[in-house]
Amino acid sequence: MALRVSAIRAAVIASVYAVLTIALSPISYGPVQVRVADALGLLPYLLGFSAVIGLTVGCIVANAISPYGIWDMALGSLTNFIGGSLVWVIGRKFPRKLWSLILAAVIEISITTLIIGYILLHMMYNEPAFVSIPFTAMGSTISYGVLGVSLIKVVEKRLEGSL
Repeated sequence: MALRVSAIRAAVIASVYAVLTIALSPISYGPVQVRVADALGLLPYLLGFSAVIGLTVGCIVANAISPYGIWDMALGSLTNFIGGSLVWVIGRKFPRKLWSLILAAVIEISITTLIIGYILLHMMYNEPAFVSIPFTAMGSTISYGVLGVSLIKVVEKRLEGSL
């Protein structure tokens, strides 16, 4: 039963991530982006490793239409897997503490800025570093730091007593 719930949770997260990214495609791809779906990147903090799998699969699906092609599918999903895994560990070790949630967001922002902003956009696609790095960091700060932290606080309140 627990395995079925985890699989369903992963599938729902993957679907929501992919749909949000594709529906908001004008702001989801490129050197200047705010990927709203990345707000879901902090879900492993509360919902466990199945959320990591959902985020990774959702990113693969969403990045199938990325202008950066297969490299965005590979590096974007790797980014979500690494970041989500670290968020999951933080959530297990330090649950329901604001400082650990903020730390999780900072880690997600940093990993996304490094892998997407620096490696994918700057190194592989020759976007100027003064554009790709700060704009990836700013977009990620909005997605993870503002929307993601807010989402987790709302979900925590809703699930109070059941976690």
